[in-house]
Parts: sequence; C-alpha cells; structure tokens
Amino acid sequence: MRKAEALLAFLALAPGLRHPRERLINLLWSDRAEEQARNSLRQALSSIKKSLGEVAELILHVDRKTVSLNAELVEVDALEFERLALEGDYESLASAADLYQGEFLEGMAIPDAACQEWLDGERQRFKRQYVEILFNLAETQLLSHDYAHAIKSAERLVEQDPLVESGWRLLMRSYFENGDRNHALQAYKRCHQVLRAELDVDPEPATAELRDRIAGGSIESKSAPSAQSGEASFADPAKNDHVIDSLVEAGLDEKLVAGSANEGEQDQPSIAVLPFDNMSGDPEQAHFADGITADIIDTLSKFKHLRTVSRHSTLVYKSDRPPIADIADHQGVRYILEGSVRKSGDRIRVNAELLDSRDESILWSERYDRDLDDLFAVQDDITREIALAMKVQLDDGDMARVRSKGATDIRAWELTMAAVDLQDTYIRQNIINARKLATEATRLDPGYAYAWISLGWTYWQEYYSGCSDSLDASIDEAEKAVKRARQIDPEYSEAYSLAGMIHLMKHEDEAAIEDCLRAVALEPGNAELQGLTAFAYVFAGDYASARVYDRNIRKLCPLRANWYFLIEAQIEVAAGNLEHAAEVYRQGLE
Repeated sequence: MRKAEALLAFLALAPGLRHPRERLINLLWSDRAEEQARNSLRQALSSIKKSLGEVAELILHVDRKTVSLNAELVEVDALEFERLALEGDYESLASAADLYQGEFLEGMAIPDAACQEWLDGERQRFKRQYVEILFNLAETQLLSHDYAHAIKSAERLVEQDPLVESGWRLLMRSYFENGDRNHALQAYKRCHQVLRAELDVDPEPATAELRDRIAGGSIESKSAPSAQSGEASFADPAKNDHVIDSLVEAGLDEKLVAGSANEGEQDQPSIAVLPFDNMSGDPEQAHFADGITADIIDTLSKFKHLRTVSRHSTLVYKSDRPPIADIADHQGVRYILEGSVRKSGDRIRVNAELLDSRDESILWSERYDRDLDDLFAVQDDITREIALAMKVQLDDGDMARVRSKGATDIRAWELTMAAVDLQDTYIRQNIINARKLATEATRLDPGYAYAWISLGWTYWQEYYSGCSDSLDASIDEAEKAVKRARQIDPEYSEAYSLAGMIHLMKHEDEAAIEDCLRAVALEPGNAELQGLTAFAYVFAGDYASARVYDRNIRKLCPLRANWYFLIEAQIEVAAGNLEHAAEVYRQGLE
C-alpha cells in the first residue's frame, strides 16, 4: 500500500513530532472527501501497525488528534544521512555518501498532487545534500593525493549532477593527478557531449582551459596532508590541541603557537539574520515575524563553528534596510539571511533566502506554504539548510531547537513571543501584560520551557526595578519558574542565566557567576547570555572578568542593545576612565 509507505516515511523524518490528523489527510488524501480521507488514514495506520507486529504499540503513537513515531525506538537512515552530512568531517562525509543508495523512496509515485509535491521536494533536498557531500569528498581526496577515491567520488558526482561543470573539472584533475591523462581528456569530452545534448552550450572557459592544460601535460596542483595519514592541519580545529601540545613540547612559545593555530578564525562562517518582514497586513502580527527571527537566531547561535550576530544588533534593520554589502560590513559578517512571513488563519507562508554579501548571490532560497502547526518544522528546515549551504560543522547532528524546543502548541509559542516583546520594554504595565501572556502559554503548553523562563523574567524584572508589591514573593515566583523549566530541560541555557540573575538579587555572587558561566558554556554564541555574565561579574565587583565577556558581546552584537553599553560604562568607571565611561553612557541612552 503506497500511501501507507509514504505515511510511514513522513512520520519517520520527524520522529517524536505529533502530526495532526488533518495535516496527514491533507498531505496524502487531498483529493478525497473528508470522511473518506479519514477512513483512508485509519486503514493506512492499520496497515503500518500490522507490518510492525508486536512492537506496533510501542513505536506508533496514535490518539484522537495526532500521530507520531517514538523517537527513542526508531532509527532512520535518512536522518542519519543528514546528521553525518552536518558533522562535516571526512569520515562522516564518507559514511553519509555510503548511506545514499538512491533517491528518497525510489520508484514510488503517489496519485495525489500534494503528496507527490512533498515527495519530489524531499527527493530534491536529499539529492542536493548528496551532491554537496560528493563534491566535498572529491575535493578533499584530491587535495590529499588520494586520487583513486577522488576519481570514484567525482564519477558519482557527475552521474548525479552532470550539468554542473565544477564536478567535471574535479574529475578531470583527479584522473590527471593519478597519471591518466587519457581519461582526463575523455572526461572533458563526456562533459562537452552532455552540455551539448541537454543545454546546447559549450563548456565554460575554465573547463576548456583545464582541458588545454591537461593536454599540455601540466596543471597546478594544490597539496594537503593525507586524510588517512594521521597528519594534522590547523584547518582542522579538532586536531589543533594535539598540534599545539607537540609544538610547545618542542620549545616554541605557547602563545605564539596558539596564535598561529587561531589564524583561521577569521574564516569562521558568520551570519546576520535580518528581521523577517511581516506581510500579513496586520501590525498586531509583527511579534509573530519577530518570534520566527528570534528562534532562528537562537538556534544558529548554538552552533559552535558559526558566529551568529545577536538579534539586538539587527533590529535596526526592521525599519531601514541598507544595501546587503553595507549590512555585512557593519555587522562584520559574510552571510545574510532575510525573509518574510505571512500568516492568514491557520496557514503561514514563509519566504527565506541566504545571501553571500561578497557578490550578493543567493546561496539558498525557499518558500514554505504550510499549516500553522508546521511552523517549528519550517524553522528547523531553514536552520538545517543554512548550515548545509555555509558548510557549518555542528558539534552533533541534532537540529536542536532553542526557544521553540519542546513547544507543542503554536498558540503557546505565539503568546510567549508576544510576552518577550513586552518584557523588553521594562515598562511596568507591559511587564504585567507579559506575565498574563506567559502564564497563559504555560497553561496551554506546560512542557514548553521557554514559556516558563519568560514568566520567570517578569517576576525578576519587578524585583530588580523595585516595583513589586512584594519583593520576596516576586523572587520566589521567579525561582519556581526556573525550577519548572529545569525539570523540562536540565540543560536549558536560559534557565541557568535567569537562575544566575536570581542569585545576584540574593547577593549570592559565586552561585550567580557559576550559573551564568554554565549558560554561556551551553550556548556560547548567544550575546544576551554573554551580557548577563558580564553583568554578574560587574555586580560582584570583578571588572577584569566582566571586560572579557563585554568584548565577546561586541563580537556577537556589533550594534549593541542599550543595556550592553551600561555594562561597559560601569567597567570603565571602575577602571578610572571617567571620560570614556561618560561617552559610553551617552551612547547607551541614544
């Protein structure tokens, strides 16, 4: 039963996610009447349960409204393929390439337009990843003088994507470097034939020039340590510590050696996410677009090998959008993500595109027309595609959500985003209104950690500003919110930062700093957590340590929020730089 197979595949690509029955019906039986479509879904689920046998009840979760797979009990080769692709190291890429045995659900055709559109989209997505993997593998193998494997990878590459000439050039170089000039020239002829047959064009000048150089018997060849030799390169961060230790043991100065190893940091991928435009025509929906922007930034900031500019730094572009090159220059980044959101009833349309500021070329773009309940999946897909396009190596293959992590109710997420917007004003009535929204969010989705943290911040803000009717009660409520969030997610960075701020109010400086440092360790790319850590050190009177985290803020947030300036000003006052402190205060008040 084709529809049952497609249903199982759809569930398997997002194990643990509870899919509303309506979403599954609209995907697989969009051409049928509602009652007939519901019966078809029941039949498909029955077929899946039968194929799973005795473990069906453990693996397949079905209730009146939703259907899901138990993420802890299933292994999905497609997700493992994506995880390995995102790891990015040589062994992971090779393993990912071996996992790809053909197109997604090869040979399957679904007589339903919506389902076939989903199937075609997934096939194209996985194929794009596979092509990218093969290109990186072939390039690495060529540079490592592993010519036999480079030829194999490049042949697979041109088989998958014969119209992209960079793959053919890799194949030509690999054959030539392996001492086989004849096959290198034959590769050019094959490329020429394909381009003529499919596009009626000749190869690019770069391809023709390489052919001429091969025919002449000489091409420039880059070199690199063998991927299998065990030699290390400073381009591989995972091997830096071993190399540094070896050089220090040989008598070189440790600071000098570490400086050499870090020269590549300037090449670290960097991105600024511009505020997504609200295209709904309703100003009240602005917080919805802002929430999507914040979620994407927070997720990207989790990636160790990617520098993501803080949302505070890009808010200025909400009303004024300079040229891309100017934005990149001001923010100190290479890549720019921009997009728009239109919400209409229970449907959303999200447009997103990733730009390279060097030439303003579009590296990736996509339009999502989805049910509102699919919003979290859309956000995850955007961050995953950005990581792939920028070749970002993640610490693990999981696409961890940050603020939307654990959210199962879209209305709870929306209320929390609106509450955050109100909290940021530090106006008492807005804080009270934010508390009402966050409280309702926790009622709708009690397992949503960030809703509890947002609620906790409203109580902390009251305590800090002294506008609470009962300061002790406020701090107690903030602690309860932190405790609830930690029960949901013991490793939630924002819970640690709020806990640190609570300790500060109780004059427990050491505990405050410990919690703030833990928050930064969990999410080093989050400028707000860096700022709160600097604030904790200022509060404790350790201005030297505060300055370290203040510098980190400037890297992550070139256009800083006002309160960041106040931290810097307090540091300068403590250092006796009163004139500079006054100037910083003025900047913070502008």
